[in-house]
Amino acid sequence: MVHMTDSAEFDPDNLAEEMTEEVINIISKTFGQNFSEDIDDSDMESAKEKTKGILTELRSFQQSDPDEEEAIQFLLEKYNETAARALGLNTSDLDSLEGLEVIFEQIDSKLSKFRAEGESFGYPQYFDTVENVADELIEQEDYRDYLNTIREGWEKIGEKKEQRMFARYDSDLWYIFGNPEVENSSTVEEYLGMYEDYCEQFKTLSPFIIYSVNVIKTGDGELDNRLNDNLHNLVDMCRTRDRIKVFAEAIDNDRRNAITHDDYFIDPIEETVQLAVGGEDEVFSYSEVRDLAVEARCAAQSLFIFSVLSEHRANLRELSEIQDEIDGET
Repeated sequence: MVHMTDSAEFDPDNLAEEMTEEVINIISKTFGQNFSEDIDDSDMESAKEKTKGILTELRSFQQSDPDEEEAIQFLLEKYNETAARALGLNTSDLDSLEGLEVIFEQIDSKLSKFRAEGESFGYPQYFDTVENVADELIEQEDYRDYLNTIREGWEKIGEKKEQRMFARYDSDLWYIFGNPEVENSSTVEEYLGMYEDYCEQFKTLSPFIIYSVNVIKTGDGELDNRLNDNLHNLVDMCRTRDRIKVFAEAIDNDRRNAITHDDYFIDPIEETVQLAVGGEDEVFSYSEVRDLAVEARCAAQSLFIFSVLSEHRANLRELSEIQDEIDGET
């Protein structure tokens, strides 16, 4: 992509088309759906025209040699317009900081829906835990360094795995709603597989919150080693850290192993499942297996949004500091 400040090469039409198509590609990859097939030609042209308009404004603005205050004001306005459009908001009557505050409040509201979902299943404690850790993390002096470390770690997960995890939450949610009662062995098999998958997600996601509670407690933490740890160690680390010990209630490595290695027996007469755990059988009713899977989903989903929640809370804090500074000057 050409550098936007190079006036000789800058072509708003070509660059707008390139950027619009790139955004659609990124969204499609994230959600596992080809959105370009669902957008008609008129909507595509409208998106390109809006992008072209923003790019043209940006080029003109850069050529005016703005000072730092003017640059911040311009970028806030453009961010507000773009984010508000994506969230379906109207911030046209607000100034830049007020508009940004409205947008952040909407993002906060959308994140809170994850807690409401967990609460509806009876497991709000997992969202509450990641929320508390996020709030504590951004109170640390070097919180931006810690958030950068988390962001870099997320990049190592890769968009393929991230997309699959995200898609699993939705598909499993509809399955859970559609099967509130476990009436046969095929349904209980589905819930056993669901529990196993969320144990695997926990293995991928828990290192970030373990790293965070470590830096909160000691100011130091090692993320790379945690990303390579096994499930047993990660569950133990949660169990031995008061801030996040609740996660050890949702995930059990021995139960996961029994499912992974087909070391379980389904009794369709008694409607129970026997899992071979530590040389002994743990017996669960069909409904208890469903509860295990639902709780593991709530725990994993909360860990999935931890990094986004932390970034968002940091942005809210910084916005408040900017507003306080402005108020102090008036």
